[in-house]
Amino acid sequence: MLRTTSSSAGGLERALLAFLIYGAIEGLLKRLTGYAWYIYPIKDVFFLVLLARWVTAPRDAASDRRPPLSLLLAGYLGIVGLEMLNPYLKSFVAGLAGIRASYMYAVLYFIAYRVFGTEAAVRRLARVLGLLSVVTALGAMAESSLGLEWVDEQQVQVMIKATYWGTS
Repeated sequence: MLRTTSSSAGGLERALLAFLIYGAIEGLLKRLTGYAWYIYPIKDVFFLVLLARWVTAPRDAASDRRPPLSLLLAGYLGIVGLEMLNPYLKSFVAGLAGIRASYMYAVLYFIAYRVFGTEAAVRRLARVLGLLSVVTALGAMAESSLGLEWVDEQQVQVMIKATYWGTS
């Protein structure tokens, strides 16, 4: 499925897949644990491991090529960074959380391009992740329409009943 040429490249591939798999089940874990505090930093730990693998993975001529749309993505990240200067933000921490999410997922584009090696393969990955996001959104809509009170009264995890397997 993925193109790798060395064990360190395979480590980058495994780190990317671990991050994506955890992202796919994080919402479910949050609901199962009652939104316990210790669930929240797990994604950050996975991401830090992924970044460390990406930075330390050996480069070859193919990985030195600039991914398509990277200039556009860099411009987007610049605009996101400027949003921190918005005087109407409710708090500085809220702005940091928004930047964290935007930067985290934008960096995945560059990592995925390095792991997969071609624009077509990255597009296939993006389609799969987009489909998972739709599943997540449908689960959240079902949970929202039922209301949290109903969920608490029935003592069920609506997301499990809705076959929740997406990113959150």
